Amino acid sequence: FNMGVDVDLFVRDKDALSEFVCSVCLDVSRPPVVFPCEAEHVFCADCVTNLKECPSDRQPRRNNAPTPLKGALLRTYNNLKLKCSNGCDAWTGPLGDLDGHLASQCRLSVVGCPHEGCGHKTTREDMDTHIQTCDHRMVTCPHCKDEMKHVSLADHVFSVCPSVLVACPHGGAVCPHLPRSQVDEHVVGPCEHVEVACSWADFGCTHRCPRGQLEAHEIDNRALAQHMRLVQGPLRSLRNAAALLPQGHTLDDMLSDMVQTYTSARRNESVSSPSNKTTTFSVTTPPLNNNTNNSKNADNNAPSSVATVTTPPLSDASSSSSCSVRIIKSLRDISELKSISHVPTQFIFDKEGELTEAHVISLVQHCSQLQHVKISRCYKLTDASIIPLTQHCSHLQHVNLSGCRNLTDASIISLAQHCPQLQHVRISLCSNLTDASIICLAQHCPQLQHVNLSRY
Repeated sequence: FNMGVDVDLFVRDKDALSEFVCSVCLDVSRPPVVFPCEAEHVFCADCVTNLKECPSDRQPRRNNAPTPLKGALLRTYNNLKLKCSNGCDAWTGPLGDLDGHLASQCRLSVVGCPHEGCGHKTTREDMDTHIQTCDHRMVTCPHCKDEMKHVSLADHVFSVCPSVLVACPHGGAVCPHLPRSQVDEHVVGPCEHVEVACSWADFGCTHRCPRGQLEAHEIDNRALAQHMRLVQGPLRSLRNAAALLPQGHTLDDMLSDMVQTYTSARRNESVSSPSNKTTTFSVTTPPLNNNTNNSKNADNNAPSSVATVTTPPLSDASSSSSCSVRIIKSLRDISELKSISHVPTQFIFDKEGELTEAHVISLVQHCSQLQHVKISRCYKLTDASIIPLTQHCSHLQHVNLSGCRNLTDASIISLAQHCPQLQHVRISLCSNLTDASIICLAQHCPQLQHVNLSRY
């Protein structure tokens, strides 16, 4: 209290109150103090704080300050009987117990909501009702069982909760509903309604269709005929080149030289060159030495033979034939790295979920000259796998990490900082990446031409 107690609240001999009634506010003094005058009158502490003389008899104030009640006078004061000052009917008691009643029992006392963040205040008798409906009360999500404030539950269920069943963004009602946490994996993997490119796209097929219809397209007679026409040119060129090979040379040797020449040609292309430009190069072989009876009449100065081969642009999903010592495409190839005589420049791996951190570390130890890397849909890989790869393979130009959903900005930032020759980067379906990855690529990779951030 900062003021006195109403005299009408007291229920016994009100004449006994007279010595405790403050002559300033005319209420029973609260809190009571003895004024430093000759008669030692009792007043409310706040009523006489700055007074220089006693309000009752106008006697001058002594030098000392007002003092609290003591001894028998205090006991008499505390035993005065009264009703609750809030007006509740449940309590009548001594004045000394009034504060305790108001603080913990009185149903009409105004109290604050106990929930963090809620500033609502109401009487104690109404607070129980408020607590049961308070927006800041803690509740449990019925789907994932996480605890949160009631005010956040709706947004959590409709936007965040990993256990809520949602529709596939591509299949809609056709695809079965699945937990939100499995949607990305479903889209990259089994969903038959995601639009994908034909596996012959690198040879020039432009057909796109839902994944579930891709097999029907690829076995369709008209599509097969088109695909055969697309590869006739490269195959004819390879056959002609093979016919010109001298003794002791194999087609693999020639293909290895072709890949190396093609890679060098692409590296030297201008940034302004079209991304779909084909590359034409020649492999020159020595004169063909026939072991026939007429070989002695052969002209020793016969010119060398030239095989000209035109290839489609190199991409991370290339299906063209290539030399096993130059291109690594399987876990078996990784296990045989110690025995090969040439340094591989390409690593193309597209088998969902099979590649592990141990495989990547083995690759890093033996293939520091890698220029083209495709590691897509490898769910088991984390930053601990990709960062060593970027640090030890600084010649990388084409990198495909699509569908590696456990990667964070740390992998892409390391890639940008250690591989300044980057030209093409695909990081679609990497849901943990932020703008920091793109900004770092732009700052550190002056030759960068293309970044794929698509959702499929």
